[in-house]
Amino acid sequence: MNNMSGGGFGNKPRALMCYICGREYGTASLQIHIKTCMKKWEIEESKKPKNQRRPLPQPPKELGGLMGRLNDGEKVGMQDLDSYNSLANDKWNEEALTRCEYCNRTFLPDRMPVHRKVCTAEKPFKPLPGGQNQTSQNFHPE
Repeated sequence: MNNMSGGGFGNKPRALMCYICGREYGTASLQIHIKTCMKKWEIEESKKPKNQRRPLPQPPKELGGLMGRLNDGEKVGMQDLDSYNSLANDKWNEEALTRCEYCNRTFLPDRMPVHRKVCTAEKPFKPLPGGQNQTSQNFHPE
């Protein structure tokens, strides 16, 4: 049975990436999730000393227009979703993750202490092939 044509397992569900936590949500759920995720970010950052707190990542500028189109019932193509997801991924990688000063890889903040045990100024990890970033698996804000 061919699942690539008209339904089945071959079709990718329409999902948008949260630019704060990096998880994917359905097009109807993302706005609800972002509110929760923003609160979670602020709570986590408030536990840190003031000089270590990071600002809340800012949404990709395309988010407002995309959500407006979805809320208006407009059809949004996979190319639009993929484009937004690419921008959201960049935001997440640059603003939500923590960059290692020695190897330039990015990690979830709670994974950085583990990484720093093996990556030092004297012996930094080598960059990943193709300039890819290393990230610890999904941060779960709920």
